Amino acid sequence: MPDPQPLTAQQQVPLTEGERQALHAAAEQARTSPGLFSRALLMWALDTIESAELDAITAAARAGAHERAQAAGRAAVRTRWARPDS
Repeated sequence: MPDPQPLTAQQQVPLTEGERQALHAAAEQARTSPGLFSRALLMWALDTIESAELDAITAAARAGAHERAQAAGRAAVRTRWARPDS
């Protein structure tokens, strides 16, 4: 049964452009909005995914975030210390 409380809180989730497009396509196929589709997936996942599987999924997400942060740091250092060719 749906929770009767108003949905007053929001959570922003960064996505790649490809992930965003896939989300929109899946929501369109389900004939709903991307936001409602995302909420339905989240609620289903929280109720369905076992703890050990969720631990593996979140570990992979953390590793991906770490790799992206390292790449961004390397790019910033290259930009900061780059010298034009003389």
